[in-house]
Amino acid sequence: MPKLGHRSGEEFTSLSKCDVEAGPGICPFESRHLYTQNTLEDDGIRVVSYNILADIYADSDFSRNELFPYCPPYALAIDYRKQLFVKEITGYNSDLICLQEVDRKVFINDLLPAFESLGYSGVLQEKGGTTPEGEATFYRNSKFRQVQDCSIEIRKSVNEDDIQSDIKNIVSTNETLKQEMDTRGSVVQVLVLESVLNPGCRLCVANTHLYFHPKACCIRSLQTVAIIRHLQDVIQKQKAEGFKVSSIFCGDFNCTPKGGAYEFITKKHLGPDNYSWSNSKSDIDN
Repeated sequence: MPKLGHRSGEEFTSLSKCDVEAGPGICPFESRHLYTQNTLEDDGIRVVSYNILADIYADSDFSRNELFPYCPPYALAIDYRKQLFVKEITGYNSDLICLQEVDRKVFINDLLPAFESLGYSGVLQEKGGTTPEGEATFYRNSKFRQVQDCSIEIRKSVNEDDIQSDIKNIVSTNETLKQEMDTRGSVVQVLVLESVLNPGCRLCVANTHLYFHPKACCIRSLQTVAIIRHLQDVIQKQKAEGFKVSSIFCGDFNCTPKGGAYEFITKKHLGPDNYSWSNSKSDIDN
């Protein structure tokens, strides 16, 4: 019976048709929420980036027995997990939320309704091919409005965009590398947002998930170069229209600080001695 002080509601009974399982108890993110109990002031931006593990990768015997044998099967179930990651993410009171491995069904049925009710708008960019998952970006409506979607499929950009012609030429000299690049459906979601309070200021938000294979540093490095070039092109076009532009790049890069993706992002240069060039999936295949 619900109660509030001396007041109480009507007594109501409901019989569950399935077993009622125990909840997760106190979660680690609840202590982190203590630092984000309030939203930031108008001149601040809080950003959350999170790979939520697509259900298509978690809901299989291979995932339960090989990839995540340490995790109880019930905890891998999307109906269990989605309650937790929605609770965690909303508790950070962020202004931008960049998610990776977002199932289409989870985006439509769960994330979008939940975040829209809290004052966000969201966009899903699925990967190329037949994979029904991708990147999703949400932004707080009180701070931003979307003016443009410049998302791309990386392999198509490398093969078709003039700014990527040298990457295309390099990849074309190695048939194994070309095949690897051409079969990866990785995307970068790029949204151009305009400040509600300062309409002349725009923010380019990039969100991506680079190829996961542990021996694919070379692929990730080339994907990163292509992404940065595309992002720079979007920014320059916005500046040419007279807008003041900033950028934020989020994602699951599957990369350590030694990797080529990290080096290129932080140093604007990727030297020939970086180990990524010799760390290729083709090393395994050959």
